[in-house]
Amino acid sequence: MFLPETKEDDQFRDEGIYKEIEFLFHLTLRDSCDLCDLTDMIRDQLINIIYQQDESACAYSTMQSVLSNSKCVIIADGLDEWTHPNETKCRCSEEDKVLPYLAPTIDATVMITSRPWRMSQQRVKDTNIDTYLEIERTADIKLLIQKILNILNETVEEKRTLLDLIKFVDRMDVTRLLFIPIIAMLLVYLWFEGMHESFSVCDIYGYTIEMMFGRKALPVPLVSQKNVLFPRCFQYTENVHKYYSIVMEIAQLAFTTLFSSDRTSSLVFKKVDILPPVNLMFLLKSGILQETKAASLIRKTSNYSFIHKSVQEFLAAVYISYHPEEFYRVLTSFYEKNGDLLDISQVFMFMCGLNIELANEMSAIMSNSIRNDYEFLTNIIGNHIQNLMVSGYKEAKASEQVGIQLSLFDYCYTTESDTIDALLSMNKSRVRYITTKYSCISQEKLQEAFNCSTDTLFFVMIDQQTGKYDLSACNRLQHLSITRSETTDIVVKTKNLLSLDLTFVSKSVEYSILKSFEHGSNNLKILVIEGSTNNALLCQTLPRLTHLIRLKMSGIDLGNNALLLPHFVECAHLEEVTMTARSFRGMVEWLENRTNGVRCVLDGCTVAPKKQYQKIKRYIQTRVNLKSEIQDGLLIMKTVAVETKTNK
Repeated sequence: MFLPETKEDDQFRDEGIYKEIEFLFHLTLRDSCDLCDLTDMIRDQLINIIYQQDESACAYSTMQSVLSNSKCVIIADGLDEWTHPNETKCRCSEEDKVLPYLAPTIDATVMITSRPWRMSQQRVKDTNIDTYLEIERTADIKLLIQKILNILNETVEEKRTLLDLIKFVDRMDVTRLLFIPIIAMLLVYLWFEGMHESFSVCDIYGYTIEMMFGRKALPVPLVSQKNVLFPRCFQYTENVHKYYSIVMEIAQLAFTTLFSSDRTSSLVFKKVDILPPVNLMFLLKSGILQETKAASLIRKTSNYSFIHKSVQEFLAAVYISYHPEEFYRVLTSFYEKNGDLLDISQVFMFMCGLNIELANEMSAIMSNSIRNDYEFLTNIIGNHIQNLMVSGYKEAKASEQVGIQLSLFDYCYTTESDTIDALLSMNKSRVRYITTKYSCISQEKLQEAFNCSTDTLFFVMIDQQTGKYDLSACNRLQHLSITRSETTDIVVKTKNLLSLDLTFVSKSVEYSILKSFEHGSNNLKILVIEGSTNNALLCQTLPRLTHLIRLKMSGIDLGNNALLLPHFVECAHLEEVTMTARSFRGMVEWLENRTNGVRCVLDGCTVAPKKQYQKIKRYIQTRVNLKSEIQDGLLIMKTVAVETKTNK
């Protein structure tokens, strides 16, 4: 959640410097494109406005005296919006025409602001620059937004607060966009103008392009757009319609650079041959593209980049939506080669709002490329795929797309249950992995997914989910986890299970599953069981699990039942288990007979009688084939290979 702080902090406050300045002049260079002398600009923008015509000559003379004899600062704002006038009788050399002129007799500090591209296009001699500062990022985005709100609140009677804005964007689920300064500024303006909560992310980026294209104008539109079918996000954008051909050029540049085979030049690049020089200058002036001179003493070259990667990704998606053949030619091979979801996730999300048919195909490529592997799916990649599809579905709905058929085969029910339900309905016959918690999904929908995905389902985790379930038809099910007693009954074929987790389940569920191991072979390799109440049945079942490798038992009282571990167990972890000394001795004897590496852990366990337990622990410490570590409440035993001498 993006929350405002209670205290604002001006990042560049230095009252000591301010006290030394006697006079400060602020000039907007775009308003003086017919002048080159800063003193003339002061007269034009300040004196002629403040003073009457008969007083301006005297005021100008006073200004000359002030500039020559007082500590003055002149802020010349927007060098990128100013060019030296041609029809003047000034004595400026060609090299000097890149900056406004100030007579050498005037000892004033001049601070000039500019967009980076202007410094690249027309180089300023280093001898003319005392200090060069470049703004890299916004230090405090909250402070920036608050200052914009303060300005806009001056135009309305009903004042709005930063907290109101945060709540609004949170309801829209676009809080992340507030951390992109150009998008954050647009969101504030759109909010003030009554933006509806149904706005899509594509709408927001579409208006961003519209706003930036409106900064500068070309003499005439380049082509007619009568027959162009615009996506919803561009339907009401006058400048995008006017400069459609330039939009397509910059979109093509975004696509070719973002999905370049040379990953080092995807965000910062040198080639802009797609753009005619006049269009390149237009895009630089709009701010969508940025130019910086490469640091080279041999050749003068330029590096280009988009104002933000998300803008580049949006424009790349725009290009693909108009040129689907590029999707098949470039994007599929790019993803198969790189295999990184982060590279195309934002493009996919934008595509859901631009061209749902391509988005459907992209989702299938991404979902089909995930390994059908338990450990792989249970880590962050599985959640990332689901979050991506959820965002894509919401974007498609907000963009009023028809024919949504996004592919998602792995589900984790926690939040966004309505959206996940919709995605599950689209893919109910192809589910591979599903976890539920707190009954976020109804019993009927979950059972329907089990019934329809009998040939694909391989992992099921049911956590505090009420109901009765039948998994007997799921022939490929390999991993089953059930937590808590809300699930009252379950039918499952345990023959193909590789891992089983029963954590404080109901007595009936535990009984039916353990009982199923009595008949036929099984392949179970991992068993986790906590809070067992069928202790006798559990101890009878363990020896039957002939392929078991890892065992964890917790919160169980074995009573007088013997704990007989299967032969191939490599790790047995007992936590807060109560057993008899006889059962413990049997476990030690089993451990001594193992030739493979085996590790047994007793953590917080109770062994009675205590005297016999202490005696057995002393015995363990004398065995050369057992390595033990004994601490308070913790006993770790490991088998050790022992070399035997043979007579020659």
